[in-house]
Amino acid sequence: MIDKIYIDRAISLRKEYLELNGNLKKYEHLIINLKDKVESTIGNLQDIVDNIKESSVEDIQKNSMKFLANLEEETQKIQKFVDPINKKLETLQKEEQALYNQIKLKYPTLDNKEILSCIQDELKKKNLS
Repeated sequence: MIDKIYIDRAISLRKEYLELNGNLKKYEHLIINLKDKVESTIGNLQDIVDNIKESSVEDIQKNSMKFLANLEEETQKIQKFVDPINKKLETLQKEEQALYNQIKLKYPTLDNKEILSCIQDELKKKNLS
């Protein structure tokens, strides 16, 4: 029903998406570590607040900044990995929309459901659904 060139492109886009999604799952442990770091930082900052009367302003500032800087460092590590993946996902979304528009131009009599059904059938055959 839909030319092989369009089907092949849809399969390629799906493979790229699944690969990127797999990469995001690999970084899940980094997110869990960040959550633990946030909880630890909250505890450390609470200790500073609890002992505020016994500490100098300089000590409070120094310790608070140390904990917050460590948290910022962890956040940036994760961003370094996740940002390129997010950008690629955005690109794939645009490419998917462009492919869909090309198919609609080539096959104006097919409705959305027919197009999606045809593509999904091919993806299922390739075990990519």
